Amino acid sequence: MKQIKFLKQLILLFLFALWVSDNLMSSSIEPTTSSQALLPTIEIPPPPVPNMSPATVTYSLKLTHIASKELPQGTHRPEILVSDTGDIYLIVVHPSEQTGVGQIKHRVYRYDSNWNQIGDAYAVTWTDAIYGEPADHRAAIVNKQLVIVYQTLIYKDNIPPNTGGPAEDFAKEQSLMLARYSLEGTELFRGPIVAHVTDFTRDSFPDHCLLWRDDRFIVSTGIKNTGPIEQKTINIREVDLNGTILSTHKILSSPTEIPEMIGNSLFYRDGSVFMLSGGVMLNQLKDTLDGVVNTWSLEQEDVDATFPTGNLSYEGFILVGFNGRQPGGDYALENNPYSPYLMILDSSYNQISVTKIGDTGFAHVHPTLANSGSRLFLAWSKRLTSDGSRYSPQVNVEEFVIRKPRLKDN
Repeated sequence: MKQIKFLKQLILLFLFALWVSDNLMSSSIEPTTSSQALLPTIEIPPPPVPNMSPATVTYSLKLTHIASKELPQGTHRPEILVSDTGDIYLIVVHPSEQTGVGQIKHRVYRYDSNWNQIGDAYAVTWTDAIYGEPADHRAAIVNKQLVIVYQTLIYKDNIPPNTGGPAEDFAKEQSLMLARYSLEGTELFRGPIVAHVTDFTRDSFPDHCLLWRDDRFIVSTGIKNTGPIEQKTINIREVDLNGTILSTHKILSSPTEIPEMIGNSLFYRDGSVFMLSGGVMLNQLKDTLDGVVNTWSLEQEDVDATFPTGNLSYEGFILVGFNGRQPGGDYALENNPYSPYLMILDSSYNQISVTKIGDTGFAHVHPTLANSGSRLFLAWSKRLTSDGSRYSPQVNVEEFVIRKPRLKDN
């Protein structure tokens, strides 16, 4: 009896320690002035366990929205990363007012773990006369360095587009670039992965994605093709930290496997590379990166989903950030904008939760994910009120406390 009493006291003490830890964590987060209201808690129930009494955990995963962060107006397409020290990095499109050669296009906003900004935002790309204007980008922290892979465009007659639509339609040349910076903002390297492409039916670099694995990046890009989906090619390059191409691979896009060439994301799990694509489809790639081994369809009946640009593995779960809107509406983004969504998959890639995270995104929203321990961040582009001619973007970051299972308090 004394042993049972002692065990109960130990369990209660453990639960109290968890409660204290959660409350201290929440109170240490500096509140923000974002207009985004706090979201309801996302709670994944525990799976049923055969031949057992009521579950010994109250949930298998729990996400509590605790704060929002707004970057300056005009920021767009966020890549959110967290360093080993807990500093938060947001690599965003944020053009300077200058136009033409010398115009800044991408900047890095750096914060400590309490959302205090560290120094001024520093520029990492700008328009030059050799490669043109920077456009879409992805980023990663590798070996305590910030790596940015980005597209550049040289426009026909050197005139940038002043209307919507793919910028490549107005370009005569594209390049895919790689830049490396120290985490403090010192440039270490810049050079092309692929330079001066003029045949966009063979190579085109918008909305690419990347994954660092072992000693190299896996970089996935598409082509310009208005024909059948079966004729669309995904180009995959293995690239080192100096932009040198180590090997190349091709995968044909397919309605039943990888439905989109661009707007995708990659992750590594259980010895394989996986690609999230379209609306939404998960594909396990061959070890040779030139085909698909397995496919899981995660499409929604009540959400028109696309661009699963963010993902995160956490305690056996896969979290996916994607764009969504009501199906059957106006195709034009101005009239029927996308919003950020969060999908949660279990360890067998079953979809167990889909939650709308915000309202009225700008363009393709570009949600990305990062975590630092039990802090989860989802960054996305919000659409601000029109100034009468064009809408303006603003990067928002939603912060959650993500919790693992705890003992049920009987």
